[in-house]
Amino acid sequence: MISNHGDPTTEKCPKCGEVVVYNGNYFCTNWTYYSDGSSVDTENGECDWALPHPQTELADKQISFRLTGEWEEGEIIVNGEPRWIVHKENPK
Repeated sequence: MISNHGDPTTEKCPKCGEVVVYNGNYFCTNWTYYSDGSSVDTENGECDWALPHPQTELADKQISFRLTGEWEEGEIIVNGEPRWIVHKENPK
């Protein structure tokens, strides 16, 4: 099993309950990726949860808000440049 290295947070993975770590994004400690398309082996502790961008599920919005104080809805183009639509209110 591959263990994801990063700075531990106080959040627990919503899929498996392990610690969420930060290493450029927020991932489950047990996050595993197979470049050949193989499925993660949840029976042996692997997990595929990472905080998505943008956050579409309420649980992910709430995790993002707890970790960063905001959550992302998506992108818009402003003056030809992509910009994230960021919300700073608590998603309920």
